[in-house]
Amino acid sequence: MKLCFLFFMIFTAQLNATVIDPFKTSVSGNHEIILLNYGLASLEQRLEMIEHAKKSIDVETYIFNTDTTGQIISQALIKKAREGVKVRILTDWLISHLQFSPFYAYEMQKFGIEVKYFNTSSIIHLSKIQYRNHRKALLIDGEAAIVGGRNIADEYFDLSEKFNFLDRDLMVSGPIVNYIQQTFNTIWNSELSVSARRPRQPKLSDALYLTENNGVDEIRFHGDLLAFFNSSKNAGDFLSIPNSQIGAIRAFGKSELSEEYKGTCQNMSFYSEYPIIGRKNRSERIIKYDMEKRILNSQESILFDTPYFILDKKLNIILREALEKNVMVDFLTNSLISTDDVMMYSVFDSLIKKWIESGLRANIYKGKVPNNYLTLTQKISQAIFGIHAKSYIFDKKDVVIGSYNIDPHSANFNLELNLVCTNNTELADFVAADIRGKIKGSIFIDSEKTIEMAKFYNKKFLKLIEYYIFKIPSNIFSYLL
Repeated sequence: MKLCFLFFMIFTAQLNATVIDPFKTSVSGNHEIILLNYGLASLEQRLEMIEHAKKSIDVETYIFNTDTTGQIISQALIKKAREGVKVRILTDWLISHLQFSPFYAYEMQKFGIEVKYFNTSSIIHLSKIQYRNHRKALLIDGEAAIVGGRNIADEYFDLSEKFNFLDRDLMVSGPIVNYIQQTFNTIWNSELSVSARRPRQPKLSDALYLTENNGVDEIRFHGDLLAFFNSSKNAGDFLSIPNSQIGAIRAFGKSELSEEYKGTCQNMSFYSEYPIIGRKNRSERIIKYDMEKRILNSQESILFDTPYFILDKKLNIILREALEKNVMVDFLTNSLISTDDVMMYSVFDSLIKKWIESGLRANIYKGKVPNNYLTLTQKISQAIFGIHAKSYIFDKKDVVIGSYNIDPHSANFNLELNLVCTNNTELADFVAADIRGKIKGSIFIDSEKTIEMAKFYNKKFLKLIEYYIFKIPSNIFSYLL
């Protein structure tokens, strides 16, 4: 009996030893990949994958706007839902619900599309609202995925006439996708992901409209009722009226997509945070520790682009150690003109001098459309362009592409994801070439003089005012940015 028990314990231990955590896993096998540097190419790739879906489509995004991009993707999803494909949308509550409100979710639910919001905590719960789902992924049939930095909004796909993000995604098909799918399912089923519920139609008998003298506030009631019907109509129109630009957008996107790098990756890893909030979340970070390890293990070079550059204490130490052992560290980030977050730049501007004295090679983007970067219209080419990609190349062979910024929120609070292709010099060369191409449209920061020059480059008066207003509070509360 004791012998049987011993064999059972050994067998159980072996089973446990082979359990793979999908939130931090590596897989060897043939993976087809497409590097998506161009906005409309990335949109076209999404639309083609949606069109070819047979069983399921899962969309995960931090922002879901009700603009041209949001409309085109939403209508493509509805078409597949009508064909019987299971469609789920998971979007973060904090920003998305301001445009992609429960009224839009309700209209999509009519077609069988499931919609959930992540972390619907009220803004009064300051500790809870810090934890956001910042992941971006599109999953098709559990077999193919796009992950990277792009949310669902015009500015991520080169469609805004005011401001566009230069971003990067990676399409992958192969065994690693199974684990990305598992993490989506876990987050979808977590208690933090709440099914969208449209507000009930106002009724005159609601307590909200009762006055002190047992009367009713009819003016307020009719105003709320009109707002309810307008919201319902706007959502219905958004999902039913065809977008007039779709033909031109898709033709342009197909042309761009034909120019994107297509290849394979044999060794892929996937990393993401668990859907938990609070102290346990901060103590069980996955991507943060993986990135620290990669920096520590670098022997020759690190090249990356990131919209923000604010380091916590541990990463501060690790990056300095890399520089001290003569690892060449180059990166591209935003200038005051190209950033979407002046508070972030205010902190960067305060810390960068010490870093360049330590040997860090910093480049800040000037905000203009890159050379040889075509846009759909002339007006779009005149917009401000800013860096939003989060890509890292270690020793010219290991490539990380995902949603992880170099900032405290990505390090300590957000749900993030990173896809890693290891020991692939060809992919590394293509990503590096794209980053270095954008560095040509940047200012190389090599002294206090260039720091000051960069601050006033192509200055926008309102941004300068913001900069000076937020300079002190941004640096005091930088750990929350």
